[in-house]
Amino acid sequence: MDWKKAKNIIIAALLLTNLFLLGLNLYARYEGHQQTAEEQRAIQQLLEERGIRLGAELPAQERMGALQVEYVHLDATRLAKALLEQESLPADASEAEIEQSCRAFLRALAGRDEEFLLQSVSAAGAQTELRFCNAYHGIPIDGSYLICSWADGRVLSLQHNWLRPLEEGSRMETMAAAVALLEFAGGQSRGAALEVEAVELVYWLDDSSMETAELLSDTAMPAWRITWGDGLVAHVSAYNE
Repeated sequence: MDWKKAKNIIIAALLLTNLFLLGLNLYARYEGHQQTAEEQRAIQQLLEERGIRLGAELPAQERMGALQVEYVHLDATRLAKALLEQESLPADASEAEIEQSCRAFLRALAGRDEEFLLQSVSAAGAQTELRFCNAYHGIPIDGSYLICSWADGRVLSLQHNWLRPLEEGSRMETMAAAVALLEFAGGQSRGAALEVEAVELVYWLDDSSMETAELLSDTAMPAWRITWGDGLVAHVSAYNE
């Protein structure tokens, strides 16, 4: 087999697919209509041909810019003061009341208006753990987390990687979620089907190889966050590069 020729054919097919998907999204944007059921089926078919099964609807594109974020380093004295001064609730408070208690604690600790998205609630022995993340205009800042351990009517402790949004750069249209999925599929082993559980836009700061303890600020970039398999996560740049 002529592998060079085969590779060129595959590349050409992917380019044509990307052009088709981009065309659908450009048409939707400039003609001001929602994608039709027929267009959705066409996208679904293209993805399935590449081994991607979707377990969720594809979200719409957004206009986003690079986001400057600040690492919030809490000293022990400040955290202890906030834990001591919080208002207590009855020990049998409802989940909604516990969430509000944790939000009030985080607001007091922040000392300013900040956006926190609740991501999960779980039991940890006699405690309830609520996991929040930082957000900017409703879009999560991936990699941030604020985990409140709650019991006996109050927050007992806080684990965090607090990324406070500062300023957003010039906004540009993001690529379509379907195109991001095709890029994601291109990096996976061919032949095996992929079950995609969720696709969402995030501001992503890849600090996996950095020591964040002494960092003051950094830049989080728009990205598509793809959750697949058994809770595995991948990120694809939301900009056409």
